[in-house]
Amino acid sequence: LDPDVEAKLNCSILNGGSTEKTCAGNFNSIIAVQDGLVIGALMCLWLTTMLLYNRSPIAWIACALALASTKPLFFANHLLTEILILFFFAALMLALVLALKHGVRRCWPIIGIIIGLMVLTRPEYVYLAYFFILIGIFIAVRHGSKRVYLSLILFVVAYSTVVGPWVARNHHHFGHFAVTGGYSDIIIS
Repeated sequence: LDPDVEAKLNCSILNGGSTEKTCAGNFNSIIAVQDGLVIGALMCLWLTTMLLYNRSPIAWIACALALASTKPLFFANHLLTEILILFFFAALMLALVLALKHGVRRCWPIIGIIIGLMVLTRPEYVYLAYFFILIGIFIAVRHGSKRVYLSLILFVVAYSTVVGPWVARNHHHFGHFAVTGGYSDIIIS
């Protein structure tokens, strides 16, 4: 989307990471997007805390503590996948609180999408998806409610819609239906 950033990244890779003397340009557009992800994560944290405790001071303290850890600002200034996971995880917590505490059933496909995006960002989160599916099956069988079955089906369909094309691509290129080849299990261990 930003030819200047593309040129600088290519130059940096070709010059072994040195950007100070040989590569012209800047990474301001990437930093701006990553700053937006930090703000989005903090907004999700604030809203989640408000939904749980219904106290504005507690929500502000939660955000202040998150910022005091320095991790959001650190990841906003580095080209790492952690900034995406930080945002997706905060969004996941918000969606889970809405679904479980406030009974917003339409959040289950959103949760499936968020976990799918987490899996595409860091493959080890596929185990979180498996966990959600297993817990969903257990709860659906235990309660026998059509709403629970529907929520589980919507979650699986949304998750599969996000991850499915990547898994199909891996099957086409590498011959196996997997998000990655042996990476996620090593990370999770």
